[in-house]
Amino acid sequence: MAEQALADFPISARRARTRDRLLTAAVAVFAERGVNGASVEEICDAASFTRGAFYSNFADKSDLVLALLDRSMTVQFSAAQQAVADMKAATDASAEEMITLALTAFERAGRPFREGILLD
Repeated sequence: MAEQALADFPISARRARTRDRLLTAAVAVFAERGVNGASVEEICDAASFTRGAFYSNFADKSDLVLALLDRSMTVQFSAAQQAVADMKAATDASAEEMITLALTAFERAGRPFREGILLD
């Protein structure tokens, strides 16, 4: 029920920044300690927030992990859309050039190596 209640309210700009800082901190903590080894407290400390801020944005650590996966998939989907748009615009490009366009779009959406492995 709490998860549904969180999803029903529009997210303010301030809350979006808080969520983003918590998500970013979680990636760093997960990369160091692993998902199972990381605690909510460590994530909050890394983001410089209280557990109250965490629980006002996420029901639990599993909810945060799902939000990270959602964010990662959104970035990847955006990169795929950009790759398709780039390839459609390059009507005279060779197959090799098309592949380069697609790979470039995904590289632009990349993230640091350890974080990429964690979330992909």
